[in-house]
Amino acid sequence: MKVCIAQKDSRVSTRALFGNYKNRMGFPLLTHNPVRYFGETLKCSVCNSEITYEQTNQLWITLRIATDTLPLLANLCSKECEGRLPQPEIGYVQFPHKGGADLKQPTNKEWDELMRQQYKK
Repeated sequence: MKVCIAQKDSRVSTRALFGNYKNRMGFPLLTHNPVRYFGETLKCSVCNSEITYEQTNQLWITLRIATDTLPLLANLCSKECEGRLPQPEIGYVQFPHKGGADLKQPTNKEWDELMRQQYKK
């Protein structure tokens, strides 16, 4: 997955984002409802191979981009590419997922404890 590692700053209002640590807004379920863009094909988020919507495995992942932690939608062509996704940000769902109401997200208490542990290091 291409992430801008050289980017130093960002300006995103994170309050309304899926999985935000303050409100833990649920992620939309991707199982039977793939997110579609313009056109009939798209590119794998990891290897950049061209794939169709029928071939893509869409998963949510939460990553740090500059100064913000953002939910990102990954379009994947294979299990191999899924395995090459980066580790999600600490304090958020720790694996790529399909979203939905059954997804367990860390509680605010768990998030606070993880942040305390991280800053003690």
